[in-house]
Amino acid sequence: MTRSLRSLHLLVPGLLGPLPALQRLGTLPDVSQLETCLARAAVADVAGRDLETTLCALFGIACGEWGGLPLAPLRLAGQGGQAEGGFWIQATPVCLRPDRDRLLLFDTRDIELPMADARELADGVCSHFSDLGWRLQLTTPHDWFMGMDTPPRIETCSLGDAFGRNIDQFLPKGEEALHWHGLLNEIQMLFHAAQTNQRREQRGEPTLSGVWFHGGGFLPRKVAAPFTRVWAGEALARGLAVQASITHTATLPDAEAVTAEAGEQLIVYDLLQRPVWRADPFDWCEGVAEFSAWLTGLVRAVGSGRLDELRLYPCNGRVYTLTAASLRRFWRRRLPLLSRLDEHRQRGISRTE
Repeated sequence: MTRSLRSLHLLVPGLLGPLPALQRLGTLPDVSQLETCLARAAVADVAGRDLETTLCALFGIACGEWGGLPLAPLRLAGQGGQAEGGFWIQATPVCLRPDRDRLLLFDTRDIELPMADARELADGVCSHFSDLGWRLQLTTPHDWFMGMDTPPRIETCSLGDAFGRNIDQFLPKGEEALHWHGLLNEIQMLFHAAQTNQRREQRGEPTLSGVWFHGGGFLPRKVAAPFTRVWAGEALARGLAVQASITHTATLPDAEAVTAEAGEQLIVYDLLQRPVWRADPFDWCEGVAEFSAWLTGLVRAVGSGRLDELRLYPCNGRVYTLTAASLRRFWRRRLPLLSRLDEHRQRGISRTE
């Protein structure tokens, strides 16, 4: 009897940066296992330039008529929310920090935000804009989703592109852009006067400045992918798995768990993404060393034949495919990881959701 193929698709956003601040560090941690894999793997171009677009390409999700990927309803479904019916857009609570003559945008995941505070602010938004018929779901204090019957005629930028950068470059564009700029300003003023923020300020806690709209769309009815299991705690990957009726697990597996099953599996390893967003070379170095150590078990599984193929996606438009045969390409010279880091480019601002 022929053994079933065991193939693993491993998505690691942030693995290759870009992180210009690394140039200030003298040395990187020992990631020789990772450097060897990248040197000996077959490299090909694939669709996708970040985690979201790479995931959607693997699941056959295309942009909708409104011009973007339906990330918000998929994330909502991945976190157990009710995403069916109407148009859903993510309304992520954010903090705006002044920097000279500009405002820099950050989300709230790095601060303490109790659900009670988030709920009070969200209820204030719904009450203030009750005439618009918005429906708001909070799946976590940091994840807000706004439902509406009519899609707004705007193009929005992702949180990842706008994170830590001048908000003016990423405001909504399109036919209704000015109207939505006004809504964002109105929500900022609403938050500024909110008792929740006043109490947070009195306690010495960071206050919330407003919300960031992004990822709007309708929940796709038909989603298909060849995967037999998805390993991901990330909401979008879980939402795609839910819509495709694929078994999904939130924990990060080891090599034994992966090789115990036949078929094609998908892992989303997203622990390097936020250090890149924060431009934090120290956290990134620590994280990439941990990733390289974790990867060792999977590489051994490929070398022993327990795993037939490992496809590594840095989510930058390329895939590195590793097999037992490619691992034997000892003549391929291992290059320092720093030389592969997307040429230290700054994150682009062109992507719209």
